Amino acid sequence: MRILFSLIILFTTAIFPISAQHFFEFGVENGLSDRKVISIQRDPQGFTWILTNKGVDRFDGSKFTHYKIRCEERDYYFFQKFTN
Repeated sequence: MRILFSLIILFTTAIFPISAQHFFEFGVENGLSDRKVISIQRDPQGFTWILTNKGVDRFDGSKFTHYKIRCEERDYYFFQKFTN
C-alpha cells in the first residue's frame, strides 16, 4: 500500500509540476506614492498601474513613476479611463 501511494504521488507531481510563486512587497520606501492602494491593474505593455489616494503610480518592473490626479478627477472610475 505504501508503494502504491508513493507511486501515485510521484506520478501526479511528474504530470502537474509544482511551480513556486514569488511575491514582492513594495511600499512608500520603494517609491510607491501612498500606503493606501485603491486598485491595481496591468496593461498590455506589461506596466502595472496602481491607484492610490495621492495619484497613479506606474511600475515598470524596477521603478515607480508617479502621476498626480487633479481633485476633480479623484473618483474610482478615473482608473478605468486612465488605463483604457
